Amino acid sequence: MTDFLSSYRILTLCVMIKGTEKEPYFWHVVLPNLPQRSVADLESLIILTGLDQEEAQIDLNDTRYPKLVDVHFSMLVPSSFQIHGGAFKFTSFNSSSLRKFICTKLSMTVIESLDLLSSCPSLEESQLNITQVNGSRMPVSMPQIHLRCLRKLFLHAESAITFSTFIEVLTLPVVEKLHLFYDWSATAFQSLAHRSHYFPHLRNFDLTGTPTAVVDAGALLALMPCLTSIYLPCLSTNDIIFDHIALDSLASGSLAPRLQTLSAGSTSNTGSFLDMVESRMQNAQMSSNRVPAPFTNVVFRPHYLDSSDCLRLQDMQQRGIPIHYRYRRQ
Repeated sequence: MTDFLSSYRILTLCVMIKGTEKEPYFWHVVLPNLPQRSVADLESLIILTGLDQEEAQIDLNDTRYPKLVDVHFSMLVPSSFQIHGGAFKFTSFNSSSLRKFICTKLSMTVIESLDLLSSCPSLEESQLNITQVNGSRMPVSMPQIHLRCLRKLFLHAESAITFSTFIEVLTLPVVEKLHLFYDWSATAFQSLAHRSHYFPHLRNFDLTGTPTAVVDAGALLALMPCLTSIYLPCLSTNDIIFDHIALDSLASGSLAPRLQTLSAGSTSNTGSFLDMVESRMQNAQMSSNRVPAPFTNVVFRPHYLDSSDCLRLQDMQQRGIPIHYRYRRQ
């Protein structure tokens, strides 16, 4: 394989490897042994690999890969299977050209993830799966990392503590899309929003994790005033609550004035929620400055729907209001 690849100047390298325990194929032996001329123009590196019994290491640096733009590293395992540390490791990051780094299924420590972000200043999109393992404690003092190019961040954190530890040194002034998976801390997120000047470019926020405490939906939305789309999880408990203040503010447009797509998670006050949607649509229709923006899609998950709620929903839909409901998970 090494001899074959050495005869080319490679722009895109996609390696799909299915090693076994008896006959593992160690891709990391091939890649470092390619001559410099073969990888000097490499722009995209995609590695899809099976379970490897030997620790694999890769060094991403400008000297070795001066034109590398895109790195996608994943495992050929079922979607329900999660790898936590051990078998794969990026030894260092130092790339001024890297724009996109996608690392799914493979865990990186907090320190490794921060090393990536601080050493790749041109990074525009990143998907990280972060675990806090023994020996990966944060230094006593660590400078803030201002990510002036990062527009998309997909963050899987194994716990709220890991999430808080990771983001406490970050600033995201230009982020446009932010997805948080698994556990997260609303307090830590509030601090991140403050450091990031309340995300002036953030348009899309997806939350599929569980907060550490009950969260006021109005306070959460106030941290992201420029949002056009938000997805909140459907949880078995009222972890994210829309109170009457939040609903009234959404209706008037004083809260989330640009919001068009709302997936509201679990709601216990169905009547008040429907009132908010109708009022906002009426206010948007009468507005001369497009504030508030009209909803283009609303999904909510009521605790209970009686016959009058169902009739009202049907009437709203017939009048062109784009609202739907789904039953919440128990």
